[in-house]
Amino acid sequence: MQSIKCDVLKTATMLIAKTCTGINLMSGSFGKCIDDIRNNPPSLEKYPCARLLKTELGRPGNCQMYQDELECTTKLTMDRCGNEAVEEMTTNMGYIKEMMECH
Repeated sequence: MQSIKCDVLKTATMLIAKTCTGINLMSGSFGKCIDDIRNNPPSLEKYPCARLLKTELGRPGNCQMYQDELECTTKLTMDRCGNEAVEEMTTNMGYIKEMMECH
């Protein structure tokens, strides 16, 4: 019985931590940047990766943006929103890819 309680508690704690990470990420500089890019789309000629930005709330694009086209995504984020947003994106890259089920 003790083991079951501990396992349930560990699972719940991990879920809460992931939820908090997502809330912090999307309410911080990076999340605000994604909203700005959605509301004011950039030139696709200059930033071709912007074509991959989905309009789904809570999802900052798709896997290709953070894998195959990471250089473009990083440049777009830096040019539009600055270093703080890029740092948040980089720091939380594992979470971003996991949230979008990237492989």
